Amino acid sequence: MLTVYLAALAFGLVLIGASVFQGDGGGHDSGDGDGDGDGHGDADHGAFLSNFLSLRFWTYALGAFGMSGTALTLLHVEPAVHVPVSVALGFVVGAGVATLFRSLG
Repeated sequence: MLTVYLAALAFGLVLIGASVFQGDGGGHDSGDGDGDGDGHGDADHGAFLSNFLSLRFWTYALGAFGMSGTALTLLHVEPAVHVPVSVALGFVVGAGVATLFRSLG
């Protein structure tokens, strides 16, 4: 399992590094979020799905999953603990970063 964590960490770090050093092309990977203008917040219903499908979500999710999984494995935490913790942390970090950048854009 350590190999999976290290591969996810490496892939996530390469993509994060590329976005830092080369820019993200304007930050328009998840739409403008205007909705249809009826005042009911329909854009918020699709925000989760839009964030989940964005490259930014998967980049940071892979990085966090790999980092936490590698650290917990090297600390000799049981696989029954480090696998779900790594998956949950990856999901939370990915969703948080995608939501943060969506709100800033």
